[in-house]
Amino acid sequence: MTHTHDEEPQRTSTDSLMPTKVSGFEECGAMWTFYSERELALETAIHNQVHELEVYEAYLLDNERRHDMGYPSITFEQFLECVNHTMHCVPDGKDCKE
Repeated sequence: MTHTHDEEPQRTSTDSLMPTKVSGFEECGAMWTFYSERELALETAIHNQVHELEVYEAYLLDNERRHDMGYPSITFEQFLECVNHTMHCVPDGKDCKE
């Protein structure tokens, strides 16, 4: 799957495992945490409000936050790897508990 930063990637038959929506919440004061299942997001969010977003909308939101915090953007494919596996996606290996 290829795309430009401003263009939503087109789904192909090999993308059947890619979620169409994700649930996420703001965490660490700077980053977002996304899960493919709303229940997982609710269990992890504690007191944070959980939002359900289209996957590409979540990707744009994540990169906007990274930009605002001075971190480099990630690709859509990298973002998909972060869904459900957020700790390895924290910029520069920053500890989320700072």
